[in-house]
Amino acid sequence: GDLPLISMKTKRRRLTSPKETVTNSSSDYRGVTHNQKEGKRWTVSIFYNDEDRFVGKYDLESDAARVYDEVSAILVCNYDPNFANKSDHEEARKREAETLGLNLESIDTFQASMEKANIYVNKLLSGAVHDSE
Repeated sequence: GDLPLISMKTKRRRLTSPKETVTNSSSDYRGVTHNQKEGKRWTVSIFYNDEDRFVGKYDLESDAARVYDEVSAILVCNYDPNFANKSDHEEARKREAETLGLNLESIDTFQASMEKANIYVNKLLSGAVHDSE
């Protein structure tokens, strides 16, 4: 069946503050949205230079949230992190994997996820990513 609500939601240009963005996605974390169609379920995007930038897709919601934190720390001055510190993230990551019955060995390490995100951030900062998406 078709899901008119979802397509309407995606088409609408989000001009909301980060706080509001969180409430209309199905993630409790800032900068993270749930993507039901994809194998990698959690998408990170960040508002930078008046544009929503797609940063990447992740298996774990907690990894997505931490990628958002790290990327925000570089791109956004007054950001509000999802995790206070590394161990909070590691704790959440373990719990999430257990809940999902996921073997942490079978998915990207957080380091790998972060390396990809850093490549993107460097492109953004160097102006290699164009605003025509």
